[in-house]
Amino acid sequence: SDKKNLWLILSGISFFLALLSKENAITFLAIIPAVLWFFTAARKDDYIRTLAPVLGAAVLYLVIRYNVIGYFLSSGKEITDLMNNPFVEMRLDEKLATIMYTLGLYLKLLIYPHPLTHDYYPYAIPIMNWGKWQVWASLAAYAGMVAIFFRGYKQKTVPAFAILFFLATISIVSNLVFPVGTFMNERFIFISSAAFVMVLAWILVERLPVWLPSRIGLPLGLLLAGVIVVGYGVKTWNRIPVWENALTLNSAAIKVSPNSARANTFMATALYQEYRATDDPEEQKKILGDMGIYIRRAVDIYPAYFSGLTMYVGVLAEEFRYDNDLDKLLAGFRRVFEQRDYLQFIDQYLDFLDKQPQYSQKLTEFYIQVGYQIFWQQRRNKQYALKYLQRGLNLMPGEP
Repeated sequence: SDKKNLWLILSGISFFLALLSKENAITFLAIIPAVLWFFTAARKDDYIRTLAPVLGAAVLYLVIRYNVIGYFLSSGKEITDLMNNPFVEMRLDEKLATIMYTLGLYLKLLIYPHPLTHDYYPYAIPIMNWGKWQVWASLAAYAGMVAIFFRGYKQKTVPAFAILFFLATISIVSNLVFPVGTFMNERFIFISSAAFVMVLAWILVERLPVWLPSRIGLPLGLLLAGVIVVGYGVKTWNRIPVWENALTLNSAAIKVSPNSARANTFMATALYQEYRATDDPEEQKKILGDMGIYIRRAVDIYPAYFSGLTMYVGVLAEEFRYDNDLDKLLAGFRRVFEQRDYLQFIDQYLDFLDKQPQYSQKLTEFYIQVGYQIFWQQRRNKQYALKYLQRGLNLMPGEP
């Protein structure tokens, strides 16, 4: 009928808008026919008519995406930056074990959402292997879900549908299809959590009255639902203040993700804003000490982290204002040069130091070391090696 055709057209439009909003919606290409199977008596023609508009919307979206950014879903290029592909330093078995571990964490957080963090960058999640029991526990949980699905899909049970819904929607953010830029993220399972809620409601409202006497089962289910709502509500309420500003957010994250290079860098950056906002010298000194701890931990975790190194140089410069320890400053700069040939802020600071005659001898020795380090030891950019050697010659033209 015309009314049904209108709804089909609207479904295609809605699906297209969903894809433009969040590409994860493409997983509904599996969920929509599953809905027809589990909850209707649809015939073959019904599947074709229902899927035609959403498939058309998906094709249109992928064509637009390809024409705008040059690829469909994955870029097809190897990502070698650890902060955009956390698995680059892992063997294949370690990668698969770590992914399996994170999939288990998702299940745990759905049931018991604590502790929470916004940062799961390297190495908030440690490199895992198949000798860890947590990896096998996660694998067993997912294998159990798959078994439940195959036992129940012919009978069209709610748990079977919920499992299909969960696995379909989590697949695209699991790092199994393509890297998503981080080990995991709590927001990634927002859609998948609907499956968890579905099963929870099914157990509390439908199954408990069957498993227990009806006069006990239903009231108990409603009581447990109330307890769960209150518990999750309290957790939500307590979590809200964390998002007040950068300092509160990163102070909370660093407690849960102390081994994340990104969390430590962002914590140092948030503290830097506090450092600039106060005029109290003692308070500034204390904040600077904390900044130094976090940013050094960041570059210890990921020595080549560009944002971390940039912040590290800034902290070194501020520390030099207090202690005038040129040896410590230059040792820090050399640590940066081990990873990067050039950072603009270092050059700007060296321009300032070059104008101080009392530093000429140490600076010249530093420039010789850096030039040798960049060109001879690391076989990197000779342009920068010559640049820093020239700096030394400018300070001490007669230096052999």
